[in-house]
Amino acid sequence: MKKFSKILTGIFIAWIAVFMLAIIALPDKSFSETENRYLAQKPEFSLSALKSGKFAKDFESYINDQFAGRNLFVKLNTLSEYILGQREINNVFIGKDGTLMGAPVSEESIGNMQNTVSAINSFAEKTNVPVYFALIPSAYDICTEEHRNSFPSSDEKSIIQSLYEISDAECIDIYNALSSHSNEYIYYKTDHHWTSLGAYYGYRTIADTMNLEAKDISEMSDTTVNGDFYGTLYSKVPLFWLKGDEIHTYVSDSGVSVKSFNGKDWSDSKLYFDENLNIKDKYTYFLGQNEPLIVINTENTDKPKLLIIRDSYSDSLAPFLTQNFSEIHLLDPRYYKLSVADYVADNNIDSVIICYSLSNFSEDKNLSLVLSR
Repeated sequence: MKKFSKILTGIFIAWIAVFMLAIIALPDKSFSETENRYLAQKPEFSLSALKSGKFAKDFESYINDQFAGRNLFVKLNTLSEYILGQREINNVFIGKDGTLMGAPVSEESIGNMQNTVSAINSFAEKTNVPVYFALIPSAYDICTEEHRNSFPSSDEKSIIQSLYEISDAECIDIYNALSSHSNEYIYYKTDHHWTSLGAYYGYRTIADTMNLEAKDISEMSDTTVNGDFYGTLYSKVPLFWLKGDEIHTYVSDSGVSVKSFNGKDWSDSKLYFDENLNIKDKYTYFLGQNEPLIVINTENTDKPKLLIIRDSYSDSLAPFLTQNFSEIHLLDPRYYKLSVADYVADNNIDSVIICYSLSNFSEDKNLSLVLSR
C-alpha cells in the first residue's frame, strides 16, 4: 500500500512538473478563438500587488487561461457534467434538441435598467427628432416547450413591458413579433444572437412602428452563406455532437457603401465580410469587428437618415434597413465617447432607434453615459 502511494505521489508530482514546464516553455496566447475572448497574461510582480492579493488572483487567472491542453480539458469537463445529468453548464442551458440558450434576464437588474431608461427619456427630451426604443428578448424566453428541459420559468415580457411603461420614447414591440414565430429559426442554436430571419421580423416591426413600407421576405433572396457556425454559447458548452448553425442573407449589398470610424480615422468597410466566414467568430460576417461608429450609405438618396444606438444584434438587422433609409448610422456606446445629441444635429439625422438585446441592456454601463453628453 505504501509502495502504491509513493508511485501515485510520484505520478502526481511528475504531472505537476510537466504542467509547469509546459507553461514556461510554450508561448502565451493572447486570444482564444474557441472561447472568443482575450486570455489573461502574466501579471507583473510588485510587493504592493502581493500584499493586496491582486498578484495571486491575477496569477491564478493567468494559469487557468494559459495551461497546456486547456481547450481539451474544457471539452472533457463539459462532457462529464453532461453525462452526469447537468443541463445548465457555465450559465448555458441545453435544450431537449441540443439548442443552447443563455440565462434569461431576471428582475434583479431592473433598477439599473430603469436608470438607463431615465437617460433615454432625457435624451429624447433634448433631441428634436423622433426617438424609438426597442428591446430584444432572449431565446430562452421565446423558445417553445420542445426546447425546454424543465428549466426555471422566465418573464422577460413583463420586464420589457415595465420598462416601456416608463419610457418617453416610442416603443417597438419586438417581443410579440418574435414570440409569434417561436417555432421558426429565429435564434442561432449555438450563439446568443438572433438569426437573419429573427432580424427580419424585428425589421418588419420597426418599419410598421415607423410607418415605413417593409418588403416581404418572400420577395427577398434567401442565401445560405455558411452552415458551420459555432457561436458564443458553444464556446462555453462545447459538446462535440452539436450541429453548427447556418448563416443566411436576404438583402444584397449592391449599391451600398460602408465606412467605419475607429475613434481616430475613417476607413472603407463592408456590409458583409466573406472572409470572416473562415474564422471562429462568424457572426462578424455582418459588418465586421466592433467599431465605435459605422455609416451605411444606400442608393435611396430620397429616403431619411437613421441613427441606431445599439449592440451587436443590429449587425444583422442593418441590411434590411438599407431598403428604407438613405443613410444608417450605427453607434456603439461601448466605444463612442462623444455627444450623441451633437452627432444627431451635425449629421441631420431624421430619427433615432435605441435597439438592444434585453440581456445587454440589463448589464449596460455605457448607454447612460453617452446619452448624457
